[in-house]
Amino acid sequence: MHEAKNTQRAVVRIGFDGRVHKTFRGPDAEKRFANEVRVLKYLEKRNCPFVPRLLDYDPQSLKIVTTNCGSIVQHISAEKAAQLFGELEAYGVRHDDPYPRNITYRPSDGRFCIIDFEFAEIIDPDAEEVDFAPTLSPEPQVHHIAWSGCTDRGKFRPNNEDAFLAMMLDQHGIRYLGKVGEASMDVADFIFAVSDGMGGERSGGVRQPHRHFSHHVDAAAEILHVGYAIYRL
Repeated sequence: MHEAKNTQRAVVRIGFDGRVHKTFRGPDAEKRFANEVRVLKYLEKRNCPFVPRLLDYDPQSLKIVTTNCGSIVQHISAEKAAQLFGELEAYGVRHDDPYPRNITYRPSDGRFCIIDFEFAEIIDPDAEEVDFAPTLSPEPQVHHIAWSGCTDRGKFRPNNEDAFLAMMLDQHGIRYLGKVGEASMDVADFIFAVSDGMGGERSGGVRQPHRHFSHHVDAAAEILHVGYAIYRL
């Protein structure tokens, strides 16, 4: 993962998939974590289109995972910034840190967005009707994986054109891995791909595992005589 911000209040990292991982620390970290979760849940219920969407959160590690709203803007007029934060208040939230450092530009739809809601305030009088109690995500986070790849030349061809690829991506770059191994997912992202060498563009499969598996074993790319499995530890 790429480290985007490291301050006394939080560490922000961007995963290979673009998701934003924010870990709270420092004074009042638990309070700020709970407030950001509460505000993002509320804004999602209000269908606010220019804020991050909360994907996962863990009160034990004080970590949230959100969608990516682009990069911090370098230049924006005071009038445009005030208009944007005013638009946020129309959704029932006052940011309480209304400065350009909390404004991003999302190139996918050409939209200015607002981030960092740890000090924000819900001003909607009906907000108390919504359940904001932070709870652990239904799927536990995965911090360590092990993988195993195998291949077989089959009965009809003497040669074996099967291929297996495993890559780890972190702040140092890309590293190629073997067919069998294990590693931590806390500081890196992984890509696994296989091909049976016979079916052209449809002969393989690619899988990028994340920290949130829905199954203990993933065999999405088992193609004929070549396959792999990723195990949650």
